[in-house]
Amino acid sequence: MLLELMVQNFALIDEVEVEFHSGLNVLTGETGTGKSLLMDALSLVLGERGSGEVVRRGADKALIQACFQLPQPLPQEFGEQLKQLGLEPEEELILSREITSEGRNKCRLGNNLVTVGTLSMVGQWLVDIHGQHSHQSLLDPKTHLSWLDDFAGEETLALAREFAQLFAEYQQCQRKLTALAENERSRERETDLLRFELAEISEAKLKLGEETELEQEHGRLAQAQTLSVILEQSHLALAEEPGIIVALGEISSRLQQVAATDQELTQVSEQAASLLVQAQELSGALRSLAEEIVYDPERLAYVEARLDNLSKLERKYGKGTAAVLEHAAAAEAKLAELESAAEDSANFTLKLQQLQDKLTQIAKQLHEGRVVAAENLAERVLEQLAALRLEKARFQVQVTEKNWDRTGGDKVEMLMAPNPGEGLAPLAKIASGGEISRIMLALKCVLAEVDKIDTLIFDEIDTGIGGRTLQAVAERLALLGQRRQVICVTHAPQIASMADSHFAISKESENGRTKTKLTHLTGKGQVEELARMLGGAQLTALTRGHAEEMLRLAREQKEGIKQTAGGQPTS
Repeated sequence: MLLELMVQNFALIDEVEVEFHSGLNVLTGETGTGKSLLMDALSLVLGERGSGEVVRRGADKALIQACFQLPQPLPQEFGEQLKQLGLEPEEELILSREITSEGRNKCRLGNNLVTVGTLSMVGQWLVDIHGQHSHQSLLDPKTHLSWLDDFAGEETLALAREFAQLFAEYQQCQRKLTALAENERSRERETDLLRFELAEISEAKLKLGEETELEQEHGRLAQAQTLSVILEQSHLALAEEPGIIVALGEISSRLQQVAATDQELTQVSEQAASLLVQAQELSGALRSLAEEIVYDPERLAYVEARLDNLSKLERKYGKGTAAVLEHAAAAEAKLAELESAAEDSANFTLKLQQLQDKLTQIAKQLHEGRVVAAENLAERVLEQLAALRLEKARFQVQVTEKNWDRTGGDKVEMLMAPNPGEGLAPLAKIASGGEISRIMLALKCVLAEVDKIDTLIFDEIDTGIGGRTLQAVAERLALLGQRRQVICVTHAPQIASMADSHFAISKESENGRTKTKLTHLTGKGQVEELARMLGGAQLTALTRGHAEEMLRLAREQKEGIKQTAGGQPTS
């Protein structure tokens, strides 16, 4: 509900603050006083387009602020949007818009700077404006489906929510299948490559540390023949005659014979004996090594081939046996993932079919429920239209099938033929703003129990109508005011007399400047304004008496509206 509107430096408005109330709020004033300026300002703070031309002459900027009491309970989607904007839903919310004379905008939601688009998104949950120069949700077929579901009731709403949830899963499943299909060829190529790599690595039967052992063995095998000759020759040089061992034996024997004669000869003799022992030991070691070395050309060829194979694998998959084995493990994991894609595709195909079957069932139930609700809604609206002196109009809520989206498989559009002989047409093609306003009034009277928007604004709903039609419009506005906040700009005393809160707008000059003034009327002030609306500039006792009589009858009619079973006004 709109609690307060503050406007500064907007067109003829210098500064105005107005506190609106629940029920029917009426704004009246002479032609040219700018009755609709407040509604224009409200439209701007709700995200309508605006330029620097709206700034009052001589001012740098216009400022508009609107304070709303949020609807309770807060619609879930609206609450989620507020949280996404960083706002915790509270009881009140302030919208603000500043427009400079150069056309720059500064918008706020609470204390947060936002875009004009954000104001528009939030405003759609707060106010529905209907008039000659304002946005009209009635003309947007996208809103018709939502209204019809609200009218149909909780069973249809529950089906719609279930359909939306399942449809989101259905779309996700479709995207998965599409992605799997698009990647199928690349998966096949990658799978073939991975299988080849794994087969190549597996065939090699790698062992950690094998390469080092093979390199050492290759060194021995490659040098086996040369080593064998060297060792054998060295052994023979030591052991066979005339060899080193024989010569050392003779030297040692001779020195032992003379060693006792001289201390120095004793030491030399001992050295010769030690050398003889070492030469004998060395000869044995050389003989043993020579016996161990076997020249095996076949083994050498195998080791060289094995090392060459390992080298090729390392060039492909990583330096060292460990790196090659790690690559194999990663390839196995990737291959398992790719091979599961075919199974995933089958699973998603099955899930998609199951979802499609379920969605088909729910879409059918939704369609049937909507068709029945559409007939009931059209019938109820026609009753209201008849009371609003559009008794010859035809009205239809058309439900046609379409491709699925999150709302189901139905397209809903309200059609009307205002006059006999005319074909049914979308509401957006109906030329008369007065008829559009009355249709909206009729709809809102029917939908008042379920409508999520608390504040309705009708700008000059009385255009082009009079007499009994005006009285009917006034009664329905009063009825609507029992369930929603209604703000109405009007020239009609019949409507003004029904006001729960009456505001008069006037112009006055000050220091050579014209500005708009707003007054909250009660008692005598309301009588005077009604008398002006009835009799023009000449106020007489007769017009004042007529105004008082209108207010008395209006009070009785409003009391009757409150007490009427079902809240339906008399025609």
